[in-house]
Amino acid sequence: MTDDRKRGLGRPPMALVVLVLLILAAIGAWSYFWSVASRRAEAALESWLAVEATQGRVHSCSERSTGGFPFRFEFVCESPSFTLSVQPEVVATGQELRAVLQVWRPEHVIVELDGPLQVASGPDLLGGSRPLVASWDLMQASLHMPLGRLRAIDVAADNLAVAPEGRQAAEDFALEARRLEFHQREGAAGPSGDDQGMDLAVSAKDLMITYPGATRVEPVDVNLVGSAVALTPELVARPREFLPRWQEAGGRFDIQSLVARQQDTRFIAQGNLQPEADGRLNGLLSLALAGPDVTSPGATNAFGGVAPFVATALRFIGERTEIEGEPAVRGELRLRNGKAYIGNFPVADLPRLF
Repeated sequence: MTDDRKRGLGRPPMALVVLVLLILAAIGAWSYFWSVASRRAEAALESWLAVEATQGRVHSCSERSTGGFPFRFEFVCESPSFTLSVQPEVVATGQELRAVLQVWRPEHVIVELDGPLQVASGPDLLGGSRPLVASWDLMQASLHMPLGRLRAIDVAADNLAVAPEGRQAAEDFALEARRLEFHQREGAAGPSGDDQGMDLAVSAKDLMITYPGATRVEPVDVNLVGSAVALTPELVARPREFLPRWQEAGGRFDIQSLVARQQDTRFIAQGNLQPEADGRLNGLLSLALAGPDVTSPGATNAFGGVAPFVATALRFIGERTEIEGEPAVRGELRLRNGKAYIGNFPVADLPRLF
C-alpha cells in the first residue's frame, strides 16, 4: 500500500469533524432548551391549576405525562375530571385529554378529548338525579392564549349525543347533533373602553332536542352569530354569580344573525337581549318566518308547532313579505316589564333568570 493511500484512509478531514461536533452540540443545546421549556410549561400548568382550585374549579388527572420531543409539547391527562364548587356541586369526568402546542408557537394549543364524558350533579341538572353522559366520534378544540390570556376558542364535535345515564324512555331529555361548532373571540372595546366583550358563533347540523312531554321533531340546522357586550372570561368562570354580575356590568347580547332551518321552514332573527335588575330579559327582536307552512298555519309541525303559531301572530300584527323567493312573514318581538309582546299584544310572561 502506498503512502498516499495510507494517508487517504487515515484521519477524517477536519471540516467533517467540526461539522459533526456542531451537529451534536446543536442537538444537545436543543434537548436542553426543550427540557427547560417543558419544565417551565409544567410549572405554569401547576400554577394555573392552583389558582383554579382557589376559585372553586378543581382539575385533576389519574395520571399525567409530558412528551413531544423535539418540536412540540404534548400533555396527556388520563381520566380527567373537573369539579365545580357550586350548589349543587358539578363533577365532570372523561376518558383521556390530550393537549399539543408547537415549540415555536406556544400560545396556540390544540386539545382532543375522548368520550364518553359524564356530568354528575344534584337534582337541578337536566335529566334529574341521574348523571348526563355525552359521547362523540371526535371532539377537538383550538385555544389561542398570547401572554397567557385566552383570546379565542374554537370547539368542534362530530356525532354528539347527550342524554341521562341509562336512558331508555324516548321521552327523556336528549340532545343529538351530527356536527356542533362553537367559536369565541375576544371582542374589541367600545368608545368608553369599559364594554369589552366576546364575539360568538355557534352552528349545529341536524340538531335534535327532546325532553319530557315534547313531541319528537325533525332535525334542525342552526347558525348563530352575535356578540356579548361586557362579557369577560372572569365573569364566565363564576357561573353562580354570572348573570347578576353581567347585568351589573351592563351586559347585553347582540344577535347579528340567527337562522334555523327545519326542512322547508326557516326562522330568522336579529336584535338584542339584556338582563334587567329584576332577573328578567329586556330587548327587541326582529323575527321572520319563511316557508310553505307560514301561509297555512298548522299544516306542518315545524319547530314543534311553534312556527305556525308565530306565523299566525305575525300575519295579524306584522307584514307579509318574501325571503329568497319564499313566502314569509315578518314582525317584532319586544321583551319588557316581564312580558313578551308581538306588536302591542302580550303573548307570554317572562320567567326570572336569577
